[in-house]
Amino acid sequence: MGPASHTLVPLLPSRAREIGWALLCAGAAFAFFVLRLGKRPAALDVRIFALYSAFFEKRSFAWIEKNLSIELTICVVLLGLFCVLFARERQETELTSALRVRALVGALFVNTALLCASLFTVFGLG
Repeated sequence: MGPASHTLVPLLPSRAREIGWALLCAGAAFAFFVLRLGKRPAALDVRIFALYSAFFEKRSFAWIEKNLSIELTICVVLLGLFCVLFARERQETELTSALRVRALVGALFVNTALLCASLFTVFGLG
């Protein structure tokens, strides 16, 4: 058995942590650029398929014109966080593995509670 054979959660290589921090910083900078300064690059104006859109008119399963600045920002930040959180420690122990599992279970509980709360507080999307 290798040193990480006790890992219960499949993890990314430890190098992914640095990549994740770089993505997170780039996403934060782009978020400032887009949200605070109001700059949306014209190159991100695209025609994209939408399951549901309610910008100017309600449309379902249709092609719409959209600037993807905010969506791209969120995606880069989430990928960065994912890489940071799921990168293997250089010295992985049973304690870190157990902490990861507890954190995942806790996150699942919080996610489920927020989803249930949103069912009774967010209306008008459909």
